[in-house]
Amino acid sequence: MTFHFAFSTACSISNIKKGETFTKENIWVKRSGTGKILAEHFKDILGKTATRDIQNDEQLTLQDII
Repeated sequence: MTFHFAFSTACSISNIKKGETFTKENIWVKRSGTGKILAEHFKDILGKTATRDIQNDEQLTLQDII
């Protein structure tokens, strides 16, 4: 299971409004690992703020986070 988690990337699991805080309720990691933020950085995103409106099931990028 750890092997698959390592190749996952962060994405939204619900709609997120600009200015909303990233939490375990609105982001998670999913396979196939095609996004920009690897699963190993998931905890670093928690508590940060969205820079734009993000739709459900979008891969996150560094530009989405402040």
